[in-house]
Amino acid sequence: EFEPIHTESLQMGCVAFTKAYFADGDINNKAFDKAVVAARKELSSIANTYKAAGWDTVVGSSGTIKACRQIAVNMGWSDEQENLTREGLEKLKDKLLKFKNISDMEFDGLKEDRRAVLPAGLAILYAVFEVLNIDKLVYSDGALREGVMYDLLGRFQHEDIRDRSVQAMMGRYGADAKQAERVVETAQHLFNAVASTLNLNSDDSDLLRRAAYLHEMGLAISHSGYQKHSAYLLQHSDIPGFSQIDQNHLSHLVAHHRRKLRVDAKLDVLKVGGNKLVYLCLLLRLAVLLNHSRSDEMLPAIELTIENEQQWQLSVSGDAKQWPLLVADLHDEQVQFKHWDIELNIQSEQFID
Repeated sequence: EFEPIHTESLQMGCVAFTKAYFADGDINNKAFDKAVVAARKELSSIANTYKAAGWDTVVGSSGTIKACRQIAVNMGWSDEQENLTREGLEKLKDKLLKFKNISDMEFDGLKEDRRAVLPAGLAILYAVFEVLNIDKLVYSDGALREGVMYDLLGRFQHEDIRDRSVQAMMGRYGADAKQAERVVETAQHLFNAVASTLNLNSDDSDLLRRAAYLHEMGLAISHSGYQKHSAYLLQHSDIPGFSQIDQNHLSHLVAHHRRKLRVDAKLDVLKVGGNKLVYLCLLLRLAVLLNHSRSDEMLPAIELTIENEQQWQLSVSGDAKQWPLLVADLHDEQVQFKHWDIELNIQSEQFID
């Protein structure tokens, strides 16, 4: 279905390989072999894992694969279903190496913008077939653009790939799902109370919710400073559906959900996401703090109101036996909010049976 078993990205693009092995445009066996060897080295790190998992079909898309497959079809080197075969790739390689320079290449179906990078691209594809023992490759017209469109369509139809990615990351790092749900529920409650005042929108709500789900993933690395580990993982992981900007925002949110708030850290957050990201950081801090007990017992009644962007008031009421430590923690949090120029007022009421 939607869950990949293995994914990997390797540093062997046809443009970089062209600069490294075919920079002058000359084509010869020595340069081609060097490019193949370099690609084989890149592939060696993943080959055993992929071959052990196995596959039913190999599918290729875009760029070089499109060009090679089209040439093979036009030259009669593909199979009956117009798939690119190992035999066809060998014939394409032999034909290519008969030319002395890229300017001499003549292939039916080769577009001019693909000419300069074809030798390097073919060398990489040749190495892929060799290392992974591929006999046949099916071509897909769908590539990056279609993936982006699919992603956007899913967001409009409430089948957002980002939410699947969040759940996958929680599972990968063993995050406490119950605690995450508690924090998410509280964060959404606080957000809904102040969204209009702070000019926050549905995208901000989604960002806060996803950060609330993922804020503890760093515990898989270490309990000490786990918020930093969570931030690092979010910043540097390949997360389907998220742009680098999205991941940067998530990283800052989870990095500041606990411990001291430094003045210089606010400047970093402002630079990355403006005042909105500052407010979301503070809302996540409150949601995490309010669920510090990690208990399914009812929280005291909590209401957050904002007179202006620098004056926040949190009202807490309920059974005094359940929340005295919580109120103490909230008063400590006032000091941290001041570091980021926010006055947090705590109003507590006790209802004792």
